[in-house]
Order: sequence, then structure tokens, then C-alpha cells
Amino acid sequence: MSRYLIFILAYFLGAIPSAYLAGQLKGIDVRRHGSGNIGTTNAFRLLGVKLGILVLLGDFMKGAMAASLGFWSYGAWGGMIGGFLAMAGHSWNPLFGFRPS
Repeated sequence: MSRYLIFILAYFLGAIPSAYLAGQLKGIDVRRHGSGNIGTTNAFRLLGVKLGILVLLGDFMKGAMAASLGFWSYGAWGGMIGGFLAMAGHSWNPLFGFRPS
């Protein structure tokens, strides 16, 4: 697989909005309540422990998958770049206009 395609995939794996999707299960837009962040802490605060844990696992898995994809393809440096790109995708989500979350 192309190096660039793998790293683009890592970025978009990080962009999966776990807290936003979990919030939709309860009819809450996490971007409009609490801190306004689509992160795990805001999800715990707004959605409760059960969905907060689900969001935590989702965020962990998307980072682990992106880092693993980079590692399996290009070794340690690829894993670090894949993990960094997953964090970038989470922080500057293309689905929400690349605004810092």
C-alpha cells in the first residue's frame, strides 16, 4: 500500500468522532454542551460512565489501529507517525471544519 495512503488512513482513523457518535445515542451533541470538546472527558461528564468508557475504548482503538498500521508498514518511525496523525485527526477533525476540538 502506498506510504501516503497509509498515513492518510491513519489521519482519518483518528478523525472518527467517538464522543460525538456516542452522544448521538442519547440525543446529545457533545460539541454544544460541557466544554464543547469531542474528547473522552467531556463524554464522561455529559454521557455518564458507561458511554464514557465506550468513548475511551473507541479513542484508544483508533489511535492503536493507526499506530499499528504505520508500524506494520514502516517500522517504529511509521508507528510514531501513524499515532501522531491519529491525534491530529482527532484534534483537527475534517468532519467538523478542521477546528481544534
